Amino acid sequence: MARRGLRRGALLLTGAAAAVLYSNFLLDLALPGTHDWSVVVSELEIPGRPGSAFLRTTDVAAAVLTLGLLPPLARRFPRSRLRNVLMAGVASFSVGGILAAIVTLPSTVLGEEAGVPRASRQGASAALQEAVHNGVSILSVGGMAVGAAAAALLLRGTGHLRRPWLGAAVGAVAAGCAVALGADALVLVRPGLAAAEGIAQRFQILTLSVWTLALTGLALEAPPRRVGARLTAGTGTSPSTPTPLPDPANA
Repeated sequence: MARRGLRRGALLLTGAAAAVLYSNFLLDLALPGTHDWSVVVSELEIPGRPGSAFLRTTDVAAAVLTLGLLPPLARRFPRSRLRNVLMAGVASFSVGGILAAIVTLPSTVLGEEAGVPRASRQGASAALQEAVHNGVSILSVGGMAVGAAAAALLLRGTGHLRRPWLGAAVGAVAAGCAVALGADALVLVRPGLAAAEGIAQRFQILTLSVWTLALTGLALEAPPRRVGARLTAGTGTSPSTPTPLPDPANA
């Protein structure tokens, strides 16, 4: 029992630390210097900018800790395609986050006011680097969003989504995606409102931190009991017992 309590405590700390570190723009407030929330976090992580190493390091740490949620989540749900989608989504979130921290945006996206030397902002591979970074960033955020949708489908009909904390977490992920996409569309139409993109991105980051906490809560739950031959995939309930045929002797 004590060992189980230690495992649960370690899992809780892992999930909480992952959620806090992923919203590293809040932790960045503790560092000296200016904090411009109108700029997307990816631009702040470009090498040469103040605090970039801290932001990239915490991104990697959050991704690695999130991977630690996969084994208990796999045990929490019965085998099914939806469980595979959930696992793949969480793994994509982590792998994409690590790659995005390694392959940052090129400094060519910055203006002279950013303070990065001009020589470091030149290079024939800048466009490819930017495409790779944007691609793995989309993989990371999109993976977690798809995983949240899969989890909602897995838990349908089980009463779990009636829990305020879990239903709110699923809704938060959807709201974060909607706000981020809306801000991107707004900036395309009104480039002068580019600050909306940075603020919307931070809102989305917070919603994904909330979902990480929700995943931790699910991982802490005991796996459903196996009743009968197997569990019904996607719901965690056992198949209904077939009705016995009448005994001919009593007919």
